[in-house]
Amino acid sequence: MKFILLAAAILALSACNNRGMNLYPYQNPDFTPQNFAVCSGYSCYYRTPAKMTKGQWKRVLRSFKPAAKTPEKERTQIARAMKRIEIYAGKSSGLTDDKPKAETFEEERETQMDCIDETINASLYLDFIHEADILKFHEKAPPVHRGFFVDGAWPHNSAAIRDKETKEVFVVDSYYRPHGNEPYIIPLKTWAAFWRPEGDQKEN
Repeated sequence: MKFILLAAAILALSACNNRGMNLYPYQNPDFTPQNFAVCSGYSCYYRTPAKMTKGQWKRVLRSFKPAAKTPEKERTQIARAMKRIEIYAGKSSGLTDDKPKAETFEEERETQMDCIDETINASLYLDFIHEADILKFHEKAPPVHRGFFVDGAWPHNSAAIRDKETKEVFVVDSYYRPHGNEPYIIPLKTWAAFWRPEGDQKEN
């Protein structure tokens, strides 16, 4: 009986189709590149005001010049733009000490981001890029999720984008890199199969 219940739970969770967290509680329609907040402290415990100057935002948008001729090139540009936003947001908020993943001491918690923080922040930055109407091949997609404990995997969330033509989803994962680096952009099928950066075998 226990085996049947466990199997049913795994099947039910598998049916979620990698659907990620609900961003609604963290959204603010008044946020703009010049006035927003950065999540940190695990599960957005802290929300620190941040901003980009108009000059900084123009430099972010220059990441997409010249215009990409292929989806692959545009994903490279998105990663570059996300890096620039993170750098500017970090300078403004003081949150520049975020380390890869979520291994830190309690006294460093305010500046550390777990995958929930990273998902909320990256999704917001993708909103800014999407609203600039500068993307030709991609659109923002809902966050994605993998791992349910009962399937033997640690839960992990991330932001995502979608190819407008093929509808293929790509994960935009900044969790495995320290502050101020380009996020990994990986096909969802690869990421959902418990992808990790080369040399990283430990999920947390």
